Amino acid sequence: MQRLTGRQMPAAAWREDRAMMAAQAQRGGKGYNQHVFVERATTGASIEIVDYEFDGSELSGCEDRSLLRWRLAPDYFSSSWRLARQPEFVKLGKLMFLPGRVPFRAQPSNPLRSSRNLVCHFQPELEQQIMGDPDDWSPEQLAECQDIRCGRIELTLRRMWQEMMHPGFANELLLDGLLATLAVDISRYFRRIGPVGDDSPKRASALSKADLQRIIDFIHSARGGCPTASQLASVCGMNLSSFRNRFKMTTGTSVHSFVEDIQLERAKGLLVNSGMLMKEIAYELGFTHQATFTSSFRRLVGMSPSEYRTAHLN
Repeated sequence: MQRLTGRQMPAAAWREDRAMMAAQAQRGGKGYNQHVFVERATTGASIEIVDYEFDGSELSGCEDRSLLRWRLAPDYFSSSWRLARQPEFVKLGKLMFLPGRVPFRAQPSNPLRSSRNLVCHFQPELEQQIMGDPDDWSPEQLAECQDIRCGRIELTLRRMWQEMMHPGFANELLLDGLLATLAVDISRYFRRIGPVGDDSPKRASALSKADLQRIIDFIHSARGGCPTASQLASVCGMNLSSFRNRFKMTTGTSVHSFVEDIQLERAKGLLVNSGMLMKEIAYELGFTHQATFTSSFRRLVGMSPSEYRTAHLN
């Protein structure tokens, strides 16, 4: 696979920046505890479901191997990361790719009781296919690492999580296949923002990351009902028709499905990670009646909120 290339700072400055951050990483404390409770080894990666507990202090480090981390719960929190060669901290999203041998620093905004994640640690051969030499990555590609937005990647990770939690027939074969799909989609994701001359198509009319973040923030802050497409279009300063088209082009899904998915993940996080009553969760998510929340949750998950909470707490 062709390596990713792009505009770079001078090699000497890049090496100096990386060395400085690596030295800081060695001096810094860990800043978190972790508990791995499911782990699988495949031909190309080790896959873990792991809980992190942060103490709120600044983190620094440098991974030996590249990893992909998908946060399962809580649904939303604020934290900023900076990779070597980046001039400033970037807000961390739900899905991130951390290149191996690239020092990083992180600034959690507040301590978290727990953060549950699915983490893939890639073996060197597969890592080389995905990213090539990290020295060749452009600043734009590095900036995308901390907040990946790709429905195909999340769909594969969700399937991987389900197979990790409830392994079935030919479990190892399926995980190997999902990992191969994941590697291709990650590589394609970063190649789409490569330099001029890259052979992948550009998405000229896609929503900006700032627009997407405004949409997500608005959904999380909504009360008294789920946000409508018209409201979200107004948040972005667009007419409804243009917003729907650009939203579908960017996310690969409809506005209704996107809002429903976020609300569902928020509901799951609140059920498992908080002691809120059902009616309090329903109000938090914008439902005027607990019964409406319960029926919507059952339709999407196949069990009631109470049954989901009991199953996951046990």
